[in-house]
Amino acid sequence: MNIKVRGLKPLINRYSKALVRIPDIIDRRLDIFAKKVYNRAKKYLSGGNAEPGSYPVPNRTGHLKSALVWLGADKSQIFEAGVQIKHKYAQNSAKIKTGIHEAKIVNFAHYSRVVHEGEGYHARFGKRQYMTDALRDFNSSGEIENDFSKFIIRTLI
Repeated sequence: MNIKVRGLKPLINRYSKALVRIPDIIDRRLDIFAKKVYNRAKKYLSGGNAEPGSYPVPNRTGHLKSALVWLGADKSQIFEAGVQIKHKYAQNSAKIKTGIHEAKIVNFAHYSRVVHEGEGYHARFGKRQYMTDALRDFNSSGEIENDFSKFIIRTLI
């Protein structure tokens, strides 16, 4: 018995072209998600009085909030204290580079880690892991994986 499949070339060509677009789709969607997580983290830093360990983190000067930045996939940028990071408590200028399929959310305030981890003076307030919590809250229903799957399948169909 011989079995022969005909007409595969157009199908193969269609999927080859679609597969080439997938890395770009991943980076574009990743940028959208990083921006949403960044906005949620920034919201957690925009508060008045809150109970210890809760949100929003009290905002007396706005330095911690203004030192929060994000950078999309496969980019490089120099963040300069006083320019993109608009406050005196920012660490020195820094270059951030992201790789393919990588985005970064960074806080340049020199005390951001002690607030995030609830260390030193901030131990009495407890951990306020605003970046970790922003990601977890945003992705609580598996939105990131579902979205990637949906866009990749849409590209292939």
